[in-house]
Amino acid sequence: MYDLGILGGMGSEATETLFRMILGSTETQKDQDFPEMVILNKSSIPDRSAYLLGQSEENPLPVLQEGARELNLLQVGRIALPCNTAHAFYDDIQAVSDCPVINMLESSLEYIWCTRPGSRVCILGTLGTVRTKVYEKYNHFSLEIVYPDDAGCEEVHSLIYDIKTGIHENMGELSDRLARVMQRTRAERPVFLLACTELSVLGAKRFPQFDVLDAMGVLAQVSVAAGSKKLKAVDNYDAQVIEKIARKYV
Repeated sequence: MYDLGILGGMGSEATETLFRMILGSTETQKDQDFPEMVILNKSSIPDRSAYLLGQSEENPLPVLQEGARELNLLQVGRIALPCNTAHAFYDDIQAVSDCPVINMLESSLEYIWCTRPGSRVCILGTLGTVRTKVYEKYNHFSLEIVYPDDAGCEEVHSLIYDIKTGIHENMGELSDRLARVMQRTRAERPVFLLACTELSVLGAKRFPQFDVLDAMGVLAQVSVAAGSKKLKAVDNYDAQVIEKIARKYV
């Protein structure tokens, strides 16, 4: 049995980033201390935002469910889904999986609720994530969820696809574009949540002037804590809170 199955390919670089995050979140002294994982880089999954926004008739759900079934056949202990927008289909993915699918959105909001009670949370994600308000669906913690203005949401979506399609030779320029959007929203003093795994490729450390949390960083931490390996709390994550969240996926 494997500790974890990663249902990836949304995009492939984000999947690689999650793998590296998981390695960095594991306390190890030898090869055998790392989690046993299966990475299913299912890049054939249709574009989630395009479907949710009515720009494509290609429904990603059947391929997402196919991926979950494939990982179940390999006997993974739990599934990590490194795509925020794909969580719009979370319930239907979990319905076909015998093992738990870690809910990155719910886990991230719970982490903020535990560590920054009463916070306002600004979601930085695709227009598919923003317009379906999928984060609100999993906000069981009475957090105030806000978004950048319309132009800011469009700009975040655009730079996400610049990363997704490989147009990111200048990561500093992309970071500056995102920082300008965050600056316009700064007056509301939110916790900025990197709510797209392409933004995780940039990483929260590029924005020390803001309070930033990376949803995929939470996913990596929870993935390790829920498995059979020892958690290394990196980037100032609260290990006790992570372990509390992870118990529902053991």
